[in-house]
Amino acid sequence: MAVTLRASQAGLNKVDMARRKKGWSKTESVWCELTVISASTLKRFWSGQAIQQEAFVAICEAVGINNWQEIVEETNEQSLSQDSSDIVIVAADYVPHSQENRCPDCLFLYLEGVMVKSASLQQVELRLTINFNEQWEDLGIGRVKFGIRSGELRLSLTNGKIPYSSRKLATTDCYISTKGSEEKPVWEFKLKKTDEPTLKVLLDAVKLAILQTTAIPANLEATFEISLNDLFLTDIEEILPPATHINKQIAIKAEVVRWMLQSKVKPYMSRLEMKYA
Repeated sequence: MAVTLRASQAGLNKVDMARRKKGWSKTESVWCELTVISASTLKRFWSGQAIQQEAFVAICEAVGINNWQEIVEETNEQSLSQDSSDIVIVAADYVPHSQENRCPDCLFLYLEGVMVKSASLQQVELRLTINFNEQWEDLGIGRVKFGIRSGELRLSLTNGKIPYSSRKLATTDCYISTKGSEEKPVWEFKLKKTDEPTLKVLLDAVKLAILQTTAIPANLEATFEISLNDLFLTDIEEILPPATHINKQIAIKAEVVRWMLQSKVKPYMSRLEMKYA
């Protein structure tokens, strides 16, 4: 009997990010050509259905994901015991039960959790996937490309807390600082490279923090929020007539930014919810 595999929701999100970087759609014809699979097989992959292992591996490798095992949905609970500790890490991922990325090419946010059990308390290791880039937005009378210079990842916890000592997120690609209480922690991302007008950073399943649950069920809500000054237009097509005066250009750009803030990125750019029961 042929071996079949299906992708987990976390795995599908990773493949989705990889195909976006290549500029492919979910049913890109070149994807089928490179992997020698049918469009229907590719659609079954995206719907979370089981497909043959050879096709599954080819789909992942075509977008640069060689460790395809990370994309597979776990069917059996696995555990790893450490001789020097009573801690057991259980490979049972917790994924969002609701998720919204309103400008996914500009900002893609995803969180997953791995239970960490010890004799004294229950903990969840939170792993963050976040991608900052630029996105085109069609306005009907033209289009604009935009990105963000900074923003805040905000968590709101019920029956849980994240101490400062467990907040481990760091990267050399942008400035990251943390603030907020243990029940409402915040991470601020800021542009670091002076030669880039907007954030262009990819963090893939990196450790964000350890969530300590104080009761069951424990709930988590995550939002990524920006202010007016965080949004930056990098290109405009067709909106500005030729030889538009510089002052008028500034006024039009400011109006576009205000409109986008109200319609696209307020009260948040991304939001997700998770529950640990």
